[in-house]
Amino acid sequence: MNDSQVKQQIQQLVSFIHQEAKDKAREIRAKAEEDFTIRKLSAVESAREKIRAEYERRTKQIEVNRRMCVPRPPVSAPRARARLARNSAIARLCCARCIRTANPVTSARLHHARRKKKMSPRSAQSTETNAARLQVLKARDNVLRESYEEAEKKLAGLSSDPKKYAPLVAALMLQGLLCLKDSAVVVRCRAADLEIVKAALFSVSEEYLAKTQAPVTVTVDEATFLSDSCIGGIVLLSQGGSIQVDNTFESRLDIAYNQNLPQIRSMLFEHK
Repeated sequence: MNDSQVKQQIQQLVSFIHQEAKDKAREIRAKAEEDFTIRKLSAVESAREKIRAEYERRTKQIEVNRRMCVPRPPVSAPRARARLARNSAIARLCCARCIRTANPVTSARLHHARRKKKMSPRSAQSTETNAARLQVLKARDNVLRESYEEAEKKLAGLSSDPKKYAPLVAALMLQGLLCLKDSAVVVRCRAADLEIVKAALFSVSEEYLAKTQAPVTVTVDEATFLSDSCIGGIVLLSQGGSIQVDNTFESRLDIAYNQNLPQIRSMLFEHK
């Protein structure tokens, strides 16, 4: 086995591992979201049942107290004042304990308010600086997102021009074949691009043979097409679909965007 065959097998194994990892990550994410939704609904329903039960219990207790209420003997003025003072002290103590323990959100808000009052001018300036930096970062993210969307719109417009789109599809197909280096490859495309892809099969296969000295059989998957949301490009599959090269416009744009993100930021935001 020569070096080229070893590299080919390694590349196929890497592509297969990447695809399996992506599929597993999607399954884990979907399972986690489903479990979270189920637990959230269960917790909400349980809390509602507790609130209903507590409401009914208190309602019944009030009704019982009303029925069992009997007039009390009059209390003298000194004893009434002493009882009122004792009840007020107990109420203040219970209120303080409630704020510290039973309601952590209120306690945190009160702590934040006290800390804000005691904040030094230097701390206030630092807070304002951090807030300004966050606004700048948010504005930059918006600009980057708008640039990405603008590039996506331009790529979507290419598919409406056959003279520009057909050579691009052929180039994407050849690049995918060179990446897979397999003797049998299936091409999946949009339904609207079926004729363009079919027309490019022969020339691409001949060019691949000239570059690699190895024949390849390329077929088009006419049973399954890419989604209507796809703006263009193709997907190449080999080994029964276990290995694939995603050469759709969205995928190529994501790769180019992520690889050139530092240069894009430098061009947009760094001023000499």
